[in-house]
Amino acid sequence: MRYFLVLAFLFFTKFSLAQEISNIIITGLDSISRGTVLNYLPVEKGDTYSNSLSSSIIKNLYKTGLFKDIKVTFQESNLTINITENPTILYIDILNYDDGKVLSSENLSKMKSNFRVNPGQLFLEKNLQDLVNTIKSLYKDNAYYNAKIDVNNILKPNNKIALEISINEGERALIQSFQIKGNSFFETGEIEKLFDLGEPDIFFINFFTKKDEFNQFVFDAGVASLEKLYFDNGFMDLEILEKNVDIDEEKNAINILINISEGERYKFGDISINGSDIFSYQKIRNLIKLESGDFFDRKILLQGLREIQTLYTDLGYAYADIDSKVNLSKENSIINIDLDIQEKGKVYINRINIFGNTRTQDDVIRRELSILEGQIYSKKFIDESIKRIKRLGFFSNVNVDYLATELNSDKMDINIKVEETKTGEISFGLSQSNSTGTAVNAGIQQRNILGTGNTFNASLSNSSAVKQLSFFFSNPHFNDLGHSISYGLFNKKIDGSSLDVSSYKIDETGGSFGYGVPLFSSSDLKADFKISNIDLLCGSVLASAGYEYEQCNQDKNIDLNGSISYLSDTLNDYVFPTDGQSTNLKLTTTLPFSDYNYMQLSGSYKYYFPISNDLTFNFKTRLNLGKGFGDDDLPFFKRYYGGGSSSVKGFDFNSLGPKYPNGLSKGGEISYLSGISVISPIKIIEDSENMRIAGFLDVGSINEKFTDFGVNEFRASTGLALTWLTPLGPLGVYYAEPILKKSADQTEALSFTLGSSF
Repeated sequence: MRYFLVLAFLFFTKFSLAQEISNIIITGLDSISRGTVLNYLPVEKGDTYSNSLSSSIIKNLYKTGLFKDIKVTFQESNLTINITENPTILYIDILNYDDGKVLSSENLSKMKSNFRVNPGQLFLEKNLQDLVNTIKSLYKDNAYYNAKIDVNNILKPNNKIALEISINEGERALIQSFQIKGNSFFETGEIEKLFDLGEPDIFFINFFTKKDEFNQFVFDAGVASLEKLYFDNGFMDLEILEKNVDIDEEKNAINILINISEGERYKFGDISINGSDIFSYQKIRNLIKLESGDFFDRKILLQGLREIQTLYTDLGYAYADIDSKVNLSKENSIINIDLDIQEKGKVYINRINIFGNTRTQDDVIRRELSILEGQIYSKKFIDESIKRIKRLGFFSNVNVDYLATELNSDKMDINIKVEETKTGEISFGLSQSNSTGTAVNAGIQQRNILGTGNTFNASLSNSSAVKQLSFFFSNPHFNDLGHSISYGLFNKKIDGSSLDVSSYKIDETGGSFGYGVPLFSSSDLKADFKISNIDLLCGSVLASAGYEYEQCNQDKNIDLNGSISYLSDTLNDYVFPTDGQSTNLKLTTTLPFSDYNYMQLSGSYKYYFPISNDLTFNFKTRLNLGKGFGDDDLPFFKRYYGGGSSSVKGFDFNSLGPKYPNGLSKGGEISYLSGISVISPIKIIEDSENMRIAGFLDVGSINEKFTDFGVNEFRASTGLALTWLTPLGPLGVYYAEPILKKSADQTEALSFTLGSSF
């Protein structure tokens, strides 16, 4: 009984001491509202106060990160919470760094946002420390091992804080030695090329390449490329025994040693294929070009797997899963492949959505599609569609996303995202060209007028060599069949003496009409008709010296001709292609009622092939033939000329081929040009998206007659070319050195053009 009374006493004593919270008082608020604090409290008015409740309040409020100090008291039924807010950041300055070397203003802006240390945000010591540690890591990864960072926190009135981070970058440690050990199958030089860093190049080259500047990410990428090189060639037991980056702090130098163990080279054994119901074993097996006993080559295997994937996706099996498992037999160094195929079902196109085209009309893009909504999915047709859209030249970037529909697993949405580029301009100004001299230019050029995909050009050019006024319009999709139509008017006056050719003047006025029909997805057949009135005035040399006496004294004015052209284009980009080919064949002949009788045949071919991610190989060739018929010769002003930036660079404009006795170019009935080049972006220049540099070799000749064609008239040059896509069009700058020439040839080392590219 006594024990029961003690328990009852304690219970009623505790109950009598427990008090109800009648009011919640919050003090110390500055920028944070009372309602915000109340939302974080685990208590309301009317709750019973206890010491554990006080601890819970403090814990919950500290978790928000909003407060620097929190005190809780309870008196006379009042719960008082006194808080001290974290200060608000007034400003944050990061000082004394070399913009673009390790840090950039753009990256710092992103980092400040990520770590929440921007002006107006609450200051947290941890956030600032995380930012500083990240900056330190960046300097260390870029070999600035002596970089020092000082942080100064300045308290300001009204609970504000100013942050200043001062950086002393110090000197960058440079690579002094770079050694590869343990390799026998691959040459050391071949492995070193996998790394974009190493021992310094010779001074002039290293000034641009900065090869001896260490970067941890670049080094790790090189190691990964080394491993890939060996794995791709069957060295499956490769080990990186050492990859030491030793820092000599006294010399501020870095010594790198990579020691490898190549291991055995594996051969290919056999391949098993499971899960294929649509295609036979042999059809799939034939796509993997590895035979039993061959040394294993992972590149060949991956190419085969891609072709198998394409085999399925081109038939609509968009989600077919091709899983390969490599089984190693270490006893006899054999690799066997288990191929597991999950075909899944066919997929159909649900919706094709187009985004990003603010000027270009949807139907201009959709008419380039090789696949339509409702059709079976085909990766081949989608890729072809994207290439066709890029070849329009209206967009700087084209991307495609594939989205499975939520309701139907056998349907897919395709999102095509485009970024529009400049397709037209209104211009007025002066220009200078090696070929035509100084010119006054004015005009409007629009390849996508009003977003319709149509082209409209109107231009005026006035130089000592050429005066031209022209209007041109074309509609590449004149009807639902994809036919094209074009027409134009022009007046052109040429002073041959200003073009370094024979002295004559031509005043030609006329018009043109063209109609084209598509043959295949990437080729067209086009017919053009042109009529013009030609007023020819020969200079005294031509007219009286007998050079072109007969043609100069003929009474001919009307030039009526027709042409048929075949055009094929599979290039993957309009401005800077890296893959594909372009062919143009054209036959022109004069028609009845024309005062002239001649035929012309021209053909050009361009081929682009990606050597690597940054290098593109280009081959181009062009052949022009002209011949009169009946009793007429080819008009001398229709002959072909060569030399200059658009022909064989390194030779004066129109200087190649036969000459008149006075030394001026006569032109010829046949011209040939061929060239190769290797094209690359200019990585040492920031924001060089619109720039390319190339090393080239040009070969060409001009011959007076068909029967004269031979190697005797061939000329060749080599050099460097720069193309820059400016707001006025592609600007080309060329430095060339003739390597096959004759003593009387006129040469020029430097030339430029506006309006042409590689």
